[in-house]
Amino acid sequence: MCLDVVDKEPIVKEGIGWKVFEKRNDKICNWYCGASYYKFEIEKWNKDSKTDRLEDSDGFSYLTGFHLLKTRESARILKYRLLDEYSTYIIKKVKFRNVTATGTSEGLKSIVAREILILPDKV
Repeated sequence: MCLDVVDKEPIVKEGIGWKVFEKRNDKICNWYCGASYYKFEIEKWNKDSKTDRLEDSDGFSYLTGFHLLKTRESARILKYRLLDEYSTYIIKKVKFRNVTATGTSEGLKSIVAREILILPDKV
């Protein structure tokens, strides 16, 4: 999930967002195609240590990070788009910080952050 259009300046620096994960063998993993699977920890800051840069359709580049969605509804739309018979996708609420870019991906308002903290499910 790369940004199609990148905002000139990130709109936010930190906050709360939503992320779609793939659940594999009771582990929460990044679903991002072609990437090595990153296994996430709940209630700990997960950091992206890669130094790769991505480009939007206009050639504007930004540092990689975890791709998040601004709203739960957008996360639900993305999860529905990803559905297949082989994978189990889940949506988690996350705190994020160290934002590298904001913009849109497939028409959905998105955030790219270097660090995320997966919040526990409400009991």
